Amino acid sequence: MGGVAGHLSHLYDNRSLTYNKMAEILRSASTGELIGTEKTDGYNIYLGFVDGKARYARNKGDMAAGGMTMNELSARVFKGGDSAKEVFINSFKSYEKAVNSLSIEERAQIFGAAGEVFYNSEIQGQRKILKDGKEVFVPLNVVSYDENILSIHRVGHKRYNKDTNKLEIVNTIEQSAFLDELIDRFDEITLNESFKIKRTALLELNKLTDDAFVDNILNTIKNTGYSGDMTINDYLESQFKPIIDQKFANLDENMRLALVDRILKRDNAQSLTQISKGLVKEEKEVISAYVLESSPLAIQNMMEPIELAIHDFSVRLLKELKSAYVLDNSAEVNRLKLETRRAIETIRDYRELNCDKAHSILAKQITKLRHHDSIDTVVEGFVFQYDDQMYKFTGNFAPMNQLLGL
Repeated sequence: MGGVAGHLSHLYDNRSLTYNKMAEILRSASTGELIGTEKTDGYNIYLGFVDGKARYARNKGDMAAGGMTMNELSARVFKGGDSAKEVFINSFKSYEKAVNSLSIEERAQIFGAAGEVFYNSEIQGQRKILKDGKEVFVPLNVVSYDENILSIHRVGHKRYNKDTNKLEIVNTIEQSAFLDELIDRFDEITLNESFKIKRTALLELNKLTDDAFVDNILNTIKNTGYSGDMTINDYLESQFKPIIDQKFANLDENMRLALVDRILKRDNAQSLTQISKGLVKEEKEVISAYVLESSPLAIQNMMEPIELAIHDFSVRLLKELKSAYVLDNSAEVNRLKLETRRAIETIRDYRELNCDKAHSILAKQITKLRHHDSIDTVVEGFVFQYDDQMYKFTGNFAPMNQLLGL
């Protein structure tokens, strides 16, 4: 998921999340209390209706302009080339046909009187490419779904606030309930179109009855030093402060604290130029190299045990779950295992340009995946909203996707 949706966060991506809140979410997930949907492997798009026309948005600029029309979509250049563009056009045709069938009152109830609400949606299915001179269908990304679907998600809908120049998540409980009533009508209207319009399928996670497993996950996280009401940024600060104090002992305390704020990219953090003002060139270069090159790797290392613990937890939550969009889940699991095994072998045997970097990525992803036989579901993940923040659990799809992409 990308575009307007941005990066859909894992728990550990939210720097303001406290350990206590993380533990609360993990406990809720383990007992089956979280309500969420299947995370699908497609192209993200936001859908709206403004000034009598169906609109879409792929980024903040699109939404600030009130969305783009079919003509503007047709004129757009896509990184994925013409085959990706065709997918967007065909899915938007289905949406345009469906939304044009609504009355003025129905559209106002769904999108707001001024058309301010845009619905978080996913295009999933297949696209056509040329292979050996023939047209063949391939998955949009990794998972091969059986139908071409424009799936309207149940959370993450947004509007653009021109006063703040920011996108805001919209509470669409009433609108979504009304939209649910219209989905069957949309299905009939788009019967002969290449994309069907549906609501994203709800997904029920595995309930984890092994209390020792959940306790071990939480203890692993807590043993890093991240605990209580400490946020992730607080945890990272506690890790960085002694490093900065030792490495830059020649700087005064205010400068060292400013460096930590800059590394953590806090609001109102000073720039490197401001922090290093008055220092000699060599000192400035050392500071710059550490902040820009060394500190991101240090953050990765500090976060790795937390990330791995949540990964292991997610794998158990998603174990052997069935996708609502794949008829033969077992066959697709076996296909993904085979593709992943081939990718691992290819990367492992690679000895050319940037091979060290490729092997490093392989090692990191294998640490998570452990073995291609660990792939036991085609469900990409579980998406849920908690305290007005959207999160995901992704399990083994994440390392598999990295390896296949590499």
